[in-house]
Amino acid sequence: MRIEIWAKIAVALSGVAWGLFWIPLRALNMAGIDKFWAFVVFNAVPALIVLPLLFWRWKYHRSGGRWLFAIGIALGVTQIFYSLSVLHTEIVRAMVLFYFNPVWTMVLARVFLKEAFTPIRWAAIATAFAGMMIILRVESGFPWPENIGDWSALVAGLAWASSIVLLRFHHEQKPIETFTQNFVWTGVLLLPLIVLTGTSNAPPMALVLAQLWWLLPFLFLVAMTGVYASMWAVPKLNPAIVGILYMTEISAGAISAAILSNEPFGPREIAGICLITLAAILESVRDLWRERRLA
Repeated sequence: MRIEIWAKIAVALSGVAWGLFWIPLRALNMAGIDKFWAFVVFNAVPALIVLPLLFWRWKYHRSGGRWLFAIGIALGVTQIFYSLSVLHTEIVRAMVLFYFNPVWTMVLARVFLKEAFTPIRWAAIATAFAGMMIILRVESGFPWPENIGDWSALVAGLAWASSIVLLRFHHEQKPIETFTQNFVWTGVLLLPLIVLTGTSNAPPMALVLAQLWWLLPFLFLVAMTGVYASMWAVPKLNPAIVGILYMTEISAGAISAAILSNEPFGPREIAGICLITLAAILESVRDLWRERRLA
């Protein structure tokens, strides 16, 4: 199997992992940790875990130069602003505005990587958008930004698009370094947020430590594995395709919410998931067809 196919599978699975992130956040909240501090704990713990890795491989990070740090900052901004959008606006609005990023990635890839706008790519984006709108029950048109949460989602989407293009443009960076930078910069960017918000609602340390028996396995097996998979795969793919493949997050979120939270799941959700899946495979089908013609 070609390396591009493995990379597409890895990105799609990473999107699935992102679609499950709501589970530990809700569990932390149900344990008595408010939403903001649940978000802080969820992001601070992996940042602390990878710190030894940063110091151990410091010479590689230093040799990666300013572009490696730029990638890390863009990834950290993505995580922080997307989380802020979920806290300050409706989840539907946050996801729709964030997942406008396939358009950003295609434009940025055209400007900086000279990637072509192809009809099949536009078709894939339109199909994925249609599936997203169906699943998220967006029936009154595009939710134009109205508040700080909406704008945070847009910033997060643009930051993620920038991250994808930077990873592609500087594909020589090693996945272990970009993986580490992702979590370290997310942790660093948490600090000004905590300063601005204050620590009046900070949970007792004993309460946080009591959650680690289930949080750490989730972080290692789902969150950190998903991030590493994307750091390996994204540089190998066209940026616009990455943006579309990551929309598996929406499908995973819909399915997991139906199973664990009794959220609605019926013909509407199935139709939306099918459209997102179709969008994810459109360009792969085209590539396979071209290969057979040339064989």
